[in-house]
Amino acid sequence: MKMIESVSLRHAIEHEALPRVRQSAALARLGGGPLARAALVGIAAGMPLLVLCDWLYDFSILAFPFAFYLRAVLLAAFALYLVHTGPRLGAYRFRFGRWLLCYLAVNLVYALASADRLANLYHVSRIAFWILGTVAAYRLALCGALSEKILQRAIGATVLLGAAFTIYFMTRADTEAGQNASAYLLVWCLPLLLVAEKSRGRSALVALAAAAILLTVKRGAMLALGFSSIAYALAYLRLNGSPRALARVVGFLLVLGAVSLGVLASNWDAVKTRFEDTSGSGRDNMYAMLLEHWRKAEPQNLVFGFGINSVQRYTGMMYGSEDDRGPYAHSDWLQLMHDFGLVGIVLLAWLHAAFLALIRRGFRLRNPVTPSLAMGYTILFLVNIYSGHLLGPTAIYFGLLLVCGALAISTARQTVPVWSREWTG
Repeated sequence: MKMIESVSLRHAIEHEALPRVRQSAALARLGGGPLARAALVGIAAGMPLLVLCDWLYDFSILAFPFAFYLRAVLLAAFALYLVHTGPRLGAYRFRFGRWLLCYLAVNLVYALASADRLANLYHVSRIAFWILGTVAAYRLALCGALSEKILQRAIGATVLLGAAFTIYFMTRADTEAGQNASAYLLVWCLPLLLVAEKSRGRSALVALAAAAILLTVKRGAMLALGFSSIAYALAYLRLNGSPRALARVVGFLLVLGAVSLGVLASNWDAVKTRFEDTSGSGRDNMYAMLLEHWRKAEPQNLVFGFGINSVQRYTGMMYGSEDDRGPYAHSDWLQLMHDFGLVGIVLLAWLHAAFLALIRRGFRLRNPVTPSLAMGYTILFLVNIYSGHLLGPTAIYFGLLLVCGALAISTARQTVPVWSREWTG
């Protein structure tokens, strides 16, 4: 399966009537110069390096929090590149640019208006990392600088590092089941791996990632893995309704099932214990508490919420935390609802609607990237309910999937290859 088929030059560059010379100049600006190279290195090498440094720091092998400062450097590289190529996030026809801008702007405005401005601006910087990185990746891919080969190598390295450290961590005698480790990161890498053409290397990485996810016995990640795999299989069959396609889907599910059975059987006591807890580690009570608090709020709080990171302040007060900060909502819907009110709910609903519209168009155009998008949307749907995915820098892997979809699914009448260096020349 080809990762990205084509994208319209007319729809990619801001003005459709631009002469070819000006079109080439616009594309050259996206892929040329030291800022573009810095942003490209940040995506291709910086993201796997972050995974490595995070784990080394967690194991106390690195005494210095190198990943913290590396994220700051990468954020600066992405920001400078976007300033150079145009600060509007929706430029070059990036269909998710407006949503990304609105989401970032809402968080920034609320942070600036908050009492704990410094801490909340740091929180916004973590969100800005994945948003600006996503837009930078889109522009670099649009001009051909970020090729399929480069991206797949970065994702492959991320999976190898994340899975290796997760397996090592979870097989230690002192590690309890249910740890996050790199489970959610690996879940988001799966649809990105499946975007690429089928190969033995890709299949091995998918199996390795699945094994590591299941070994954590992290229920949310396990559910996302299972349901998203089914969504991928169904979307693939709908797109390729042939006996050969059916055989491939059956083979994919059999391999995934065999890996799952092997890992779960070796760790069955931990699996059984984890799934006997039907309260979601106490989340049911917290969900009900947050929903009731918002529902009974004043009209202005219903519309605009209680402020950025208000969930942590409220749960800290309710649970009697010593530093007055409790857990976050463990749900994007509830976090955004409590923090930003109806504004937050509309923001998240907008993202889902835009993603579904992209998938629908993919089916209509019979684009081969569509099954990966269906898999990604299933993951998004689930983790938005029971996790806080959009609040941290690892959401950049979700952003990269949006980039793949936005570039692949186009209304192009005149097309040029995206994942090709020849486009810019």
